[in-house]
Amino acid sequence: MAFLTPVRRLRGSVVYSYDRSGYLTGRSGQMYDHDRYYYDKAGNLLDNEGQGAVMSNRLPGCGRDRYGYNEWGELTTRRDQQLEWNAQGQLTRVISGNTETHYGYDALGRRIRKATYGRHTGHTARSRTDFVWEGFRL
Repeated sequence: MAFLTPVRRLRGSVVYSYDRSGYLTGRSGQMYDHDRYYYDKAGNLLDNEGQGAVMSNRLPGCGRDRYGYNEWGELTTRRDQQLEWNAQGQLTRVISGNTETHYGYDALGRRIRKATYGRHTGHTARSRTDFVWEGFRL
């Protein structure tokens, strides 16, 4: 089983920790408080104080982060981010501060484009990545 450990992002590194069973038990980094995750004996995620059970598959929040979901269960708000999805359940746009990122897909549902824009600076892309597929290989 592979575990996600340090992740380097533009806003700093994030470190994840796991227990012997492979459950995520913590997250820490420059942009985060140290968050702890607790589970009951059946492996169900408890709230971050380890007291109450999360009764749906929609985690309402963790630490200072609060999450919002649409009627299909897709994440729509997270801290200062807004996420938009299309009818196929594909992420199409993320708004975060002064940045807006758009995602494009081909007819087979594979992501083929990611373009990031300054929100109030017009429609000139700050960066753009085009993905090329050969069959099912990226």
